[in-house]
Amino acid sequence: MKNFEEKCIEKFQSSKSPAPILDEPVDEPAVVVEPAAVPSETTHLSVPAPQISPLKTRKLTKCGQCKILRKTSQNLRKTILELKRQKVINHKLSATKRYAISRLHQKVKRKEQQIKNLQTSDLALDLKSTKQELGSLQRKHQRAKRYHRSCKKKLFSPGPSSYESELAELQAEVCYLQSEVCYLQSENLELEATVREMQEDTVVTKTDKKTYSPQTRMMVFDAITSQTPTAQIPRVIKNISSRCGVTLKDIPTRWTVEAMARELGTISDLQTAELLIKHEHSTIGFDATTQDGCHVNEIHFNTISGILSAAVDELPGGTAVDCI
Repeated sequence: MKNFEEKCIEKFQSSKSPAPILDEPVDEPAVVVEPAAVPSETTHLSVPAPQISPLKTRKLTKCGQCKILRKTSQNLRKTILELKRQKVINHKLSATKRYAISRLHQKVKRKEQQIKNLQTSDLALDLKSTKQELGSLQRKHQRAKRYHRSCKKKLFSPGPSSYESELAELQAEVCYLQSEVCYLQSENLELEATVREMQEDTVVTKTDKKTYSPQTRMMVFDAITSQTPTAQIPRVIKNISSRCGVTLKDIPTRWTVEAMARELGTISDLQTAELLIKHEHSTIGFDATTQDGCHVNEIHFNTISGILSAAVDELPGGTAVDCI
């Protein structure tokens, strides 16, 4: 029985609410509620006494939470007022922005309409034609400037003057005429020799009693290219002319024939020099072969117009691969 009563008392004490904790110290003594009397062992359990609400005793306890709540409510009211004011301001700003944007759109439309009116007006057409004329004048001015610069370069260029160029042209023409005169003189001599041959029975082989005619030289050259010995060439020419019924007045001797043979080399050198002067670009080449047991080397020049053999010499010894 005693244990049961102790358990009930502990349960009753634990069910009591704790005393309120004050935030600020209070000078006046707080009212202390006395706990209910503990029942004795002989008494029975009863219902606990009701506690007094702290709201009713706040004047006595001077609770500090009321001040905190009041300040919090004041701050909240201020915040609400500030938010309302900002909302009104934002609304006004948005309204002014919308109004300004609409004004700008209207202004842009008016400007576009003005531009269209100006583009279709007479002033715009006059401006377009004036721009075209200005462009053409600028192009003419640029062409005139280029022509002026070219004329200035020609005037102050370090090239030959007009007098020097004319002199060079005249000199070239004189050289051409001199060559023509020489050619005509040789033709005249040949014609005179032909006339004399036709008038006489004998053929004159010398033009001025010193120089053999080109026909005589060609007969000698033909004999040399046919590999006729120089000692036999005078007799061969005399026999051939007699077979044809022509009597030659002067027949070249062996010494003259050998001199004419050397003239072939001179003519070949002149021909080679003329070819090299005439063509700026040429290529020299070499060739070699063995002919009748003799080793022969050859030098030639290649040009656009053709190939010219400059020299053919027999060399003792060697093979056909010397040109490699």
